[in-house]
Amino acid sequence: MDATNNKKANREAARMQDNLDELGRLIARATREDGSVEPVTGLRLRRESAPTELGHGTSYPAMCVIAQGSKETRLGDNVYRYDPSHCLVTTTALPIASRVCEASREAPYLGVVI
Repeated sequence: MDATNNKKANREAARMQDNLDELGRLIARATREDGSVEPVTGLRLRRESAPTELGHGTSYPAMCVIAQGSKETRLGDNVYRYDPSHCLVTTTALPIASRVCEASREAPYLGVVI
């Protein structure tokens, strides 16, 4: 029974990785240079080829998914780090600080905000 469960878990993990790889390809194709684009209202794509400095701003209701790299958001003394295995959902406007933590020219940060 364990072998069957292990095979199923491996298939699910491979499918998840395939989906993230496809999302990354789509974001990379839409963002050829560093920065953000909003191809349609409410959908923002971002690419960064190096870690960024901590920037201050205000959150808004959103779901943030990362296809490649990692990012952290700070809310007061709390630090939330997210990556392809973890997403961030915000439900209200709050003062935050955030930065891209993991990114390089070979493997840029690729994220989407809805």
